[in-house]
Amino acid sequence: MSHSSLPPSQMAHCIKSMLAPLVCGLIRDQKMTQSEAAERLGVTQPRISALMNGKLDLFSVDALFGYLFALGVQPRLQVQSRDEARLLLSRKAQQS
Repeated sequence: MSHSSLPPSQMAHCIKSMLAPLVCGLIRDQKMTQSEAAERLGVTQPRISALMNGKLDLFSVDALFGYLFALGVQPRLQVQSRDEARLLLSRKAQQS
């Protein structure tokens, strides 16, 4: 089954399963507690706990992209064709 034939809900789950580990990895890399991460992302600590425990159904793709941005990464989705897309991540430029 190609990705283009997946129902939208399964496609969203695939995208979330790529984004969530990136968010969790950034939180760990920046050595934040769940409370610190929650404050930075504008959510509650239980939401961070749910994310860290892989409860992807509680999060939208849009929210996960927002979390990446809040953690200093600019995510971009580059669509090559109907069957091929890449997720590109770059660090946001530091503001002075």
